[in-house]
Amino acid sequence: MVKQFVLTILLVLVVLFSGCLPGPKTQITTSISTQPTQSETEKETDPPLETADYFSDENGLVTVKISDGKIGLAFNPKNWPDRPEALDWKTIATPEGDQQTRFFPVEGFSGTVKTVCIGQMSGFAASYTESWGIAVPIAIFLMEDGSLEWVWADPSWYIGGPFEGEDVAIHSMGKIPWLENIVSLSYETTVEGSNKETSIFAQDNAGVRYDLKHPCNFQSTFSGIWRCNLRTEDSYSAYLCLDNQGEARLEKGWPDITTELYVGEYQVYLAEDGLQGARAGNIAFDLALHWSMQEGEELIDVPRTIQGTYLVEFEWGGVRPGFNLYLSSGDNMHTEDGIGWPPVYRFRLGDMPGGLDYGVMEDQELMEYLLSAIPEAGALVHEHGMTVLVPGDTTELADGSVCRDVWLGTDIGDSYIWEFFYTIDRWGTIYQYDSALDTWKVVS
Repeated sequence: MVKQFVLTILLVLVVLFSGCLPGPKTQITTSISTQPTQSETEKETDPPLETADYFSDENGLVTVKISDGKIGLAFNPKNWPDRPEALDWKTIATPEGDQQTRFFPVEGFSGTVKTVCIGQMSGFAASYTESWGIAVPIAIFLMEDGSLEWVWADPSWYIGGPFEGEDVAIHSMGKIPWLENIVSLSYETTVEGSNKETSIFAQDNAGVRYDLKHPCNFQSTFSGIWRCNLRTEDSYSAYLCLDNQGEARLEKGWPDITTELYVGEYQVYLAEDGLQGARAGNIAFDLALHWSMQEGEELIDVPRTIQGTYLVEFEWGGVRPGFNLYLSSGDNMHTEDGIGWPPVYRFRLGDMPGGLDYGVMEDQELMEYLLSAIPEAGALVHEHGMTVLVPGDTTELADGSVCRDVWLGTDIGDSYIWEFFYTIDRWGTIYQYDSALDTWKVVS
């Protein structure tokens, strides 16, 4: 009896402690695959997986990445046209097997980016580049507060040649003025007669649509002083300045003297379907005469006010960027014998009256001005022994400006090899001739 009791106790102990013994080295597994579970420590220390949204234009020229509030922009070289000066693209492979540049960080935003739309805005005059032969893409960023910001997506701005290196980051061009409470962006094609354009459109919370080529074009007028030749025979001109607060300043005169000064305000019309009272792309001026040389005399062809609306045509190609004004309604900007003149006001970048007149400057002074304004030209002369020649010839540019020619060349004994061709207008703008493109380019 006692023996049977002891055996029973031993059997119970064996059963109880058999779960603590080491198992066999070969375990039998089921056919269902399972993922190993992370320990709590591993879950706390492992970095989270990156989540990103990618956006591209319809031709695959540019890719924008938005990830955790950070913005990156990359270029896809195979989709860009050839250009005379090759770029050092420094590409990397994408997960899809394509080649693209690294993502340049985009910085300088005034707030948080909500989304982006990228496209070629063929009506945005400043986006066309002769080196590429296309309108480079523009990236329009919709911010959380309903405002818009934008960047140029031109790789030549950020990717240098073999000796120039790369920029560290791409910076926002700032807010697009005049537009607020924007809720959506879209890339669209419009057809007007035989003219076909692509552009980026914005819509606000009231349902009003805007073709963004118009505000981008007008925003480019803040960057300089704009000169219009009113009388070609004596270079009597108008000089126009616009700021981003809606204020305008118009001076008239010759390069060495001002005859009239008008100050006041301007308004740009941007909404589609004329919802603001005039067709999109018009500008209205409300200017008052502030000062005149004829003060105290009978004012002849000097109106006290200029209140007119003008359709604006932007021209950024050629040697000098600018825009043309066509009177839509109201006052002419200038009159001759009571008649509006000229028929079209062609404004181009220029200096204010009262400055130096490079059209009558002595040859030696003109040479010194060129060499000081263009360091590369100065180095060719002072360090490499090139010769400067002012032959007395002139070049007439597409906007009617007559410029003085200057050559740089090398003395080879019995003759000279003229290698660099510059021309300078009377306001001091320097152009260099590009023989590959058969065009003049502003270099200073």
